[in-house]
Amino acid sequence: MKKNLNFYFFLFLFLLTSCSREDITKNEENQSTLARSSMSKSGGPTSKVSLGYLSFSKWFPNTWNDIQYEDLTHIVMCFLSPASATDPTIIYSGDSHDFDNYPLSQKDFFGYANELVPKAHAKGVKVMFALHDYSNGTKMRGIFANENLRAAFINNLITICKNHDFDGIDLDYEYPSSQSDGIGIKNFIIDLHNAAQANINKPFSITMALGYGAFAGQYLDLSTLNNYCDFYNIMTYDYDATWTSYFGFNAPLYKEASQQFTNQNCDASMQYYNLQRGVPKDKLVLGLPFYGYRYNNYTSLYAQKPTNNGDGLQYRNIYSDYMNKPEWARRWSPSSQVPYLVNQSTSQMITYDDEISIAAKCDYASANAYRGVMCWELSRGFIQGKSPSMPLLKIMGDKVLRNNSYGSTGLESGYICKIATMLDPNKVLDVNGELSIDGTQCVMWFYKNSNNQKWKLTKLPNGNYKLNPLHAPSKALNVLGGANANNSAVDISTDNGSNAQQWTITKLSSNIYTLMPACAPGKILNIPYSDPSNGKIVNIYQNNAGYNQKWIITRLE
Repeated sequence: MKKNLNFYFFLFLFLLTSCSREDITKNEENQSTLARSSMSKSGGPTSKVSLGYLSFSKWFPNTWNDIQYEDLTHIVMCFLSPASATDPTIIYSGDSHDFDNYPLSQKDFFGYANELVPKAHAKGVKVMFALHDYSNGTKMRGIFANENLRAAFINNLITICKNHDFDGIDLDYEYPSSQSDGIGIKNFIIDLHNAAQANINKPFSITMALGYGAFAGQYLDLSTLNNYCDFYNIMTYDYDATWTSYFGFNAPLYKEASQQFTNQNCDASMQYYNLQRGVPKDKLVLGLPFYGYRYNNYTSLYAQKPTNNGDGLQYRNIYSDYMNKPEWARRWSPSSQVPYLVNQSTSQMITYDDEISIAAKCDYASANAYRGVMCWELSRGFIQGKSPSMPLLKIMGDKVLRNNSYGSTGLESGYICKIATMLDPNKVLDVNGELSIDGTQCVMWFYKNSNNQKWKLTKLPNGNYKLNPLHAPSKALNVLGGANANNSAVDISTDNGSNAQQWTITKLSSNIYTLMPACAPGKILNIPYSDPSNGKIVNIYQNNAGYNQKWIITRLE
C-alpha cells in the first residue's frame, strides 16, 4: 500500500509539473505576442522605425534640446554594462567626465535621461538604453552564463527602466564567438522579456544591435530570438576602416566593381539575415553611419593599405572641414551608391555618407520592405549653426516617417505584368518559343502582347515574389539548378516554391526594379553584354547597377 501511495503521489507530481510547463510555454508565447504588438509610435507590429543611437562626450556641443524628435521613433542612450563578469551592478560604460559640459545638475547618464525622456515622450518618441561593455562581451558573457547573476542583472535593469521611465533595452554584444555565447544571449533575452512582462506596466521593446555578417550572427539562435526581439539594428558600416586592409568604403550599399569580397556591403548583410538566417524583413533595420574615415597614402579604390592607416571623422567635421573645399574633390560610386572625397595633393581619401547616399539607403530599405533605418550616431551628425542642425537625420524622417508609401514596392500580389529592359523598353522578358516544358530558357524579345511575355506576380509570406508565365501557369521563373554563380541560366520550371523560384523585387524609382533570386544573394536578373536583341538569353550576374540589370515592370491587368 505504501508503494502504491508513492506511485500515485509521484504520478500527481509529474502531471502537475507537465501542466505547469505547458502553461509556462503558452504564457511565454502569449507574452512574446504582446511584446511584438507594441513596438513604436503606431503600436503595430509593422510600424516604421527611424532610430537614433545617442552617445555622450564632453566635446559634443549638442544636448537634448537639439534633437529633431520629429524625425525619430526611438532614441537609444549608450551605454550601460555590468560592473564585471561576476558583479551584476550596472555602471555607465564610458568615461566618467563625459557629462561634465552638459547643463545638468546630476552630471551622469541618469541625469541626462531625466532631461531627455520626458521631452522625447512629449514628442511621441520612445527612449531605450543600450548594453555594451567595451570588453568583447567579457562582462556580459560571465553574467549571462550564470543563472543567479543573470537574474540579479535583469532585476537591476528592470529597476532602472521603472525609475527613469525607459521604454526598452537594446543589447549590443560585440560579438558572440561561440555556441555558449549564443545560448547565454538567448537565455538573457528570454528572461528579460519575461521580467519586463511581469514588472513593467506599459509596452516594452527589446532590440539587438547585430554585426553585418556571419562573423557576428552565426552563433545566435535567431529563430528563437525572433519571438522575443521587436527588431534588429543591423550595423551596416565599418566594412572598410582604418584597421582594415583596403582603401574601401565605410558603408557601400552594393558591391564596388573593384571590391574583392561580394559580401562586404549593406545589401549583402541584409540579405544574410533575411534569406540565410530567416529573419523576417519587418524585424530588420538598416544601419546608417553619421561618420567616416580618412585614409593616408591613398592610391585607388580597394587597393591594399596598412591596417593602421588613417583616422575616424564625425560627419559634422567632414561637413565643416572637408566637404566643398577646393582641394577635396567629391566623387561618387554608381555601383556602391556612396560618395568619397579625394585630395590628390596630399594623397588622402575620405569615405563617408552624405544626404544623397543616406536618401538612397532609405529608398533601398523602403523598396525591400525592411522595418526602417537607424543611425550611429546622433551627436556625430549635429552641425551647429546649420538649419536643420541634423541634416542626415532629416533625410531619415522624410524618407521613412513622412513617406506614406514606405515599404511598398507598388507591386501587388496577383498583378499580370510585362517586364521590359531599360536598355530598350520595347524588349521584354520572354519564354523562348512559347514553350512550356521545364528548362525552356528565358530570352529578350520584341513585345508582341503574347502570354509568354506576361507574368503573374505572387507575393510570398517572406516578402519575395514568384513569377508564373501566363501561357504556362504551372511553371515559374527559375534559376537553373538553383545555382548562385555569375552567368547562371534563367529558365522556367515546374513551380515548386524553392529559392531558385523566389525573387526579391527591389524598387529603384517609379516603375524601375531589380530582380534578385533567393538562391543567389547579390546576383540579379541580367542581360549579358547589354544586348537585348531578339532571342538573346538572360542570366543572373553580380549587381553592377547597369541598365542591363534594371527592369521596367508594367501592370497589364
